[in-house]
Amino acid sequence: MDDLVGKLTWDAFQHEWTQNIAVVSMVLGGIAVAALLTYLKRWKWLWNEWLTSVDPKRIGIMYMIVIILMFTKGFADALLMRMQQATAVGDSLGLLSAEHFQEIFSAHGTTMIFFVGMGVVFGLANLIVPLQIGARDVAYPFLNALGFWLFAVAGTLSLISLGVGRFSTAGWLAYPPLSSIEYSPGEGGR
Repeated sequence: MDDLVGKLTWDAFQHEWTQNIAVVSMVLGGIAVAALLTYLKRWKWLWNEWLTSVDPKRIGIMYMIVIILMFTKGFADALLMRMQQATAVGDSLGLLSAEHFQEIFSAHGTTMIFFVGMGVVFGLANLIVPLQIGARDVAYPFLNALGFWLFAVAGTLSLISLGVGRFSTAGWLAYPPLSSIEYSPGEGGR
């Protein structure tokens, strides 16, 4: 079993209550979407018309869908940071621990820059550039679709990191010394 999960232990799933609520809501949302697609019998349509498409307009729309989901997550991060700042007054420590606040700060910056800001540029480029140049398609449409799917998978892995392990606490710039890897003698031979 150790070969399958490596250093993943039950401790990687232990989080603060706010993070647990976020993870549970994401899982329930995913189950609800899958149930709706099953109820409406739209899986084949979704696969044939959207997920395997190389049409830049459809890819642009899929970028926009991922952007809206990531913007919602980034907006929730911003609200949680502001609630922490509003409740940490006087002797009160607020809703979050200092380490969890740093994780949220880092996740918010990463999400808004890489998955919203850059996603808007790529999504609009897929929607508008072919229309501007009068082309039906972009050069290398498969690579365009591959770029979207790499973007979507990266966003998904970023969301999964909320439930498994910890997110970076280095801020969104990741400058040393905050971003350096600390070595402690009890971690084994590196």
